[in-house]
Amino acid sequence: MSGRPQAGPEIDVIIPVFNGASYLEQAVRSAAAQTLRPARIIIADDGSQDETPSIARKLASELAFVTYLRLPHGGVSAARNAGIGESSSPFIAFLDADDLWAAEKLARQAAVFASSNVDLALVYCAYECIDAAGSRISGIAITPPSLRGGIFRELLAGDNAVSGSASAVLIRRSSLDLVGRFDERLYYGEDWDLWLRLAAVGTFDYVAEELVHVRVHGRSAQNRLFRRRQLGFLAQHLMIYSKWPAEVALLPQLPRTLRRRAALLAVQAWQYPREIAAFMRVVRESRIGAQGPLFSGWADFAKEFCMALARHAAWQTGVSKLLRPGGTGKEPGIS
Repeated sequence: MSGRPQAGPEIDVIIPVFNGASYLEQAVRSAAAQTLRPARIIIADDGSQDETPSIARKLASELAFVTYLRLPHGGVSAARNAGIGESSSPFIAFLDADDLWAAEKLARQAAVFASSNVDLALVYCAYECIDAAGSRISGIAITPPSLRGGIFRELLAGDNAVSGSASAVLIRRSSLDLVGRFDERLYYGEDWDLWLRLAAVGTFDYVAEELVHVRVHGRSAQNRLFRRRQLGFLAQHLMIYSKWPAEVALLPQLPRTLRRRAALLAVQAWQYPREIAAFMRVVRESRIGAQGPLFSGWADFAKEFCMALARHAAWQTGVSKLLRPGGTGKEPGIS
């Protein structure tokens, strides 16, 4: 391509990738085909071991506005941060290497920024889920965009209410510079952590149309929520909550909800004692609102665990009711 198909602000697109040879070219070309073409597309290769480097180099040689960064393996947050460091445009968008954009995605979001004031930090959009072949998947619960304006409290209480993952956002660079980059200690919830910090200093808005195609497949982030890792994911959330003690203190039901959730996940992961021990190490180091650690120690955790075990056993006893007319078998313990 030569020239910008549509006038608008300069936008850098950052595509983190690790062993993403199967889908990387599709992702890059969906970014390159935007009606508001990016100033730069930065492929941040997180130490891939497959054909990703050769595909990325080919794209960089073919498209003058594509930059390829070969990085040591450090995780998605480190890769995104390297891309941010390489970027220079006043707006930044992220695209996961297995996702796709509709052609109008950047243009529609840039138009929202153009009609808003400088307090607007982030614009997101609706999304759909696609399979490995790129076909729409029906029957998957979709979180439609619904929050705009000052949404910090809703984000904190809602475990990332910004829909569509990082592939759905367009961010004002000056807001990002104000709050800092992705927390590289986090491997889960790292996007929610950054959105919280952005929501603390600015407003959010959204485009209601489905402009992102989030791919769900065997290796995608959406499919990595294995039971044995659920406590680890909750531990990552505790690390995020501990950054906002005063704000969490204004959500008095949150610590109780987290305690019940942790105990139930521990019941479900009883055969993985190392994961439970690792979770408790994070608990000792995290402060949840005014109460301090989520559990005061192993005895406190054991008490909650036993209550969750009793609820879980009662649910298992009654699950056969699902086979009877009018029966119910809803899992208890998380409310």
